[in-house]
Amino acid sequence: MEAIIDMMVAEAIKTSEIEGEYLSPKDVLSSIRKNLGLINNPDQIQDKKAEGIGELQGTCKTLLIKMRLCLMVEVEAQAIK
Repeated sequence: MEAIIDMMVAEAIKTSEIEGEYLSPKDVLSSIRKNLGLINNPDQIQDKKAEGIGELQGTCKTLLIKMRLCLMVEVEAQAIK
């Protein structure tokens, strides 16, 4: 799980740098962990842009998980037929 989170942080920071934004890695990490429900009491996020990118990363991850679950159910349903 930590490797995935590290990858999400790195991707968020790289993407932001391409757009000319430089985010705090600590703030991005805290925001992603908060939005994935991995911490109850996150550090105070100073950079609001980092908080936003963390929310976006968390939303994307949630959507991917839901898509995988739907595909698994569909495959299982076809196997039963």
